[in-house]
Amino acid sequence: MPRRGSRLLAAVIALTALTAAACGTTSDRQESPTEADGGSSAETLSGSSWVLASGVGDEGEIPIVDGWPVTLSFDGDMLGGTAACNRYGGEYELDGGALRIGALSQTEMACDGGGLGDIMRSASLFLNALVSVDQLTLSGEELTLIGPSTELIFDRETPVPAAELVGQLWLLDTIIEGETASSVLGDPATLLLNEDGTLEGSTGCRAFSGEYVIAGASVQFTNFAMSGDCGPQLATQDNYVVTVLGDGFSAEIDGDRLTLTSQGNEGLGYTAIVAEPNS
Repeated sequence: MPRRGSRLLAAVIALTALTAAACGTTSDRQESPTEADGGSSAETLSGSSWVLASGVGDEGEIPIVDGWPVTLSFDGDMLGGTAACNRYGGEYELDGGALRIGALSQTEMACDGGGLGDIMRSASLFLNALVSVDQLTLSGEELTLIGPSTELIFDRETPVPAAELVGQLWLLDTIIEGETASSVLGDPATLLLNEDGTLEGSTGCRAFSGEYVIAGASVQFTNFAMSGDCGPQLATQDNYVVTVLGDGFSAEIDGDRLTLTSQGNEGLGYTAIVAEPNS
């Protein structure tokens, strides 16, 4: 499977301003918006996150590629998300059901992996369609954006379980590549997201630190630094962990198990480390 790690640090730097502007900056913005029929308001949408279920624009139907979702999040008067493999963001205005989206900024990472053409096409068609919409309706768990030749239908995403995720030290034990799971090598590989927005951890051979934001249903690293060296036997694992974390990920917690999923159905499985009680 082609890797994206060689572009990761540059992409993280490029995303810092974009993510801070277009996504929530603290974990207390995860409340679901009030349900409404028809028109809505920026206050109603703020803090919500959505995933594209179907879409059509001037150039035809927008392909939805497994493992490369198209998402949309709102934060105040800013919106943003992931267009298959690139992040985007910008300002918007909403007056009842009338919607105006300003100029969008986006990262410019080349998508790799299988289905390259479909991934790039999905991103391009979606962004072209998004800037043409002029109406928004919100009904229960469905959000619809409409333009003269555009209809984008989104389903609500489940917010990141921030209360369980943040402040807990996690131990990496599983590398997930699609349907394949493998064990972790090297020294203990950990992940800790602190309540002050900083992060720290390791890949099994290198340590990392930085900063993160929680935006709706995803966690994005806005600053990411590595230290240490990896031998040849751990280089692939190190690259994989850095890529999954740095690309942005969703988080699912079941008991003491944490599963992070990133683009291309790449993921990491962790177990919560429980502190020993004082004797």
